[in-house]
Amino acid sequence: MRSDIFYWKCDHTLSVESKKELYFADKYSTDSISAAKSIAHDFLGKEPVEFNHLKVDGNHFAYYFSDGGTKLFLRTDDGSSEDCYMLAESAIMEELGKSAMPVPKVFATCVDLKRFPVRYQIMEYLETPSLNTFYQQNTLNFHSIARESGVFLSRLHQHKYPKFGFIDIGVLSGEKRISGSDQTWASYFNKCLDKHLGYLQDNQILSSETIRLIEQILERRKAWLDIREGSLLHRDFAYWNILGTPEKISAVIDWDDAVIGDPADDLGIVNCFNAPDFMEILLESYSSIRPVDESFKPRIWFYTLRNMLWKTMIRHYMGYFDRDKKFFLNKNDLNLPLKEYSLEKINQSIKKLSTL
Repeated sequence: MRSDIFYWKCDHTLSVESKKELYFADKYSTDSISAAKSIAHDFLGKEPVEFNHLKVDGNHFAYYFSDGGTKLFLRTDDGSSEDCYMLAESAIMEELGKSAMPVPKVFATCVDLKRFPVRYQIMEYLETPSLNTFYQQNTLNFHSIARESGVFLSRLHQHKYPKFGFIDIGVLSGEKRISGSDQTWASYFNKCLDKHLGYLQDNQILSSETIRLIEQILERRKAWLDIREGSLLHRDFAYWNILGTPEKISAVIDWDDAVIGDPADDLGIVNCFNAPDFMEILLESYSSIRPVDESFKPRIWFYTLRNMLWKTMIRHYMGYFDRDKKFFLNKNDLNLPLKEYSLEKINQSIKKLSTL
């Protein structure tokens, strides 16, 4: 189902125009709201006292409803794709919940499209805002959140499962256990790599010389991909997917991109968005709980480079580089426009890896 996908948002087959409509347009049609209300009614066994849709970016639809008491969160897709990864997300949150990890509790998951024209999850409704709210308001306590992030990720990466890459939905459905879809981490890592590099070259975002240098670096460090056991990775551990206060993480949401792989990859994702000081505090906190070897920090830059390739590609074709200053990705630690910031992260990664 995700056998040829490196990152769902970037690599699934929906056209660019359809992606833009799904991510940015007013997607709550009468039909989608009606289906969501029916799901809420079916779950409660009666008409919800409260029901409303929520403003969200991304490829999912979000609502809250209640019977007059506890609020519940309803998340649906549009029913058009063949992707059933909600099963994986729910299984992951159930597993992490057993370890008292701060994730939402899931009450129902359905992906069969038999009763309703959409796939859905029903979870506890969390009133806490995302950390992106505080980041945009300049009230985020970076030191505290960096330490909290290190603790969370170190605990997350203690969860190890067979194989690598995206969770195998077939295995999960049949045996109720978490396992990857790829035999090796390298197999997952290299998916769509040529497509990402080709796009950046064809659209003159990166020069041919830079592309060759990146290919040489990735080839030279391919031994880092030869890992025998993978950890559970969130792979989108960013402020908008973390709920809490300016000083504390209370929940981590949106496990749609979770895979099994090298823990340094998760920190590579975080490094795509954060300053060196933040990363140093995070890594100190992380390694105090989960000791790392001498290659761990260089591997963070290795994965930063790999992830910035698809991020720069999607930012270009989705028109992110043309959005005004209010667009949430336009705020960064270097105070650069998003395109320049993206290229600078690629250049930083190349410089770090070239000196090894």
